[in-house]
Amino acid sequence: MELFIKLESSMAVLKSLFDFYLKSSIHVALSVCAFQYAAFLFMELKPDEFVMLFTFLAAISGYNFVKYAERARWYHKSLPVELRRIQLFSLVCFIALVGVALLLPFNTLAGFALLALLTLGYVVPMLPQAKSLRSLAGLKIFIVALVWAAASVGIPLWHYGSLPGADQYILFIQIFLTVFALTIPFEIRDLDLDQPDLKTLPQTFGIKNSRNLGLAAIFVAAIMEGFKDGFYYVSNLYWLAMAVLIVIGLFRSSSKQSPYLAAFWIEAIPILVLLILFLIVDLPLLLS
Repeated sequence: MELFIKLESSMAVLKSLFDFYLKSSIHVALSVCAFQYAAFLFMELKPDEFVMLFTFLAAISGYNFVKYAERARWYHKSLPVELRRIQLFSLVCFIALVGVALLLPFNTLAGFALLALLTLGYVVPMLPQAKSLRSLAGLKIFIVALVWAAASVGIPLWHYGSLPGADQYILFIQIFLTVFALTIPFEIRDLDLDQPDLKTLPQTFGIKNSRNLGLAAIFVAAIMEGFKDGFYYVSNLYWLAMAVLIVIGLFRSSSKQSPYLAAFWIEAIPILVLLILFLIVDLPLLLS
């Protein structure tokens, strides 16, 4: 009996840590970095550890600001313990972000600044008497896709001062469409919780049609691989695996889905695909 109690207590601690891992945006930040690392390799650029660390810390800071700023404003006098922990964690990440910024060149920081303004504008009106981007119906999914694609493709190019070619533009569109498809299960999950004026895809087109839009987006992203000048079977395998996993995720998504389907499994797809490729092949070697 005592052993059972200890085991139950350990499981409760592990669940608490896992929930913090998800709610504090560590998981989503790793997903952004997985896209960025893949983009570095596919564009034949050396992955920069400081750029990726900055991306990781910026994603945590940005996502937590967007998710919790409103709640913190309303409940600042009686914040739940969990939210206080996330606030403290976010503050530590932001301080570390400032420190890493000192190690990056101006052009890289300028690129991040543009993305930061777009993220900030989603929550806070940037001009007097203006509305935040959040108030514009149906815009959220496109902002998320744009920021992720720019962080994945644009930041590495800015960092190395490289001009994009046709393949880089295609890669940008591929990641944009992929993130668009990845976001749909989240909107389906939140269908009964979102305010009607948000006009999310499921609210506007229904679950089935939204799922079909996601399938079309990832199908186009995978097909676009054939239009690149360079041909790497690793890149083809990457987009094939990405498409298969996203299709499975889209078909499993519903308004009554498991609480961890979107928050963990869907968000983990970019990470899983990258790990699978590293287990199968030596990415840097094959892309050199």
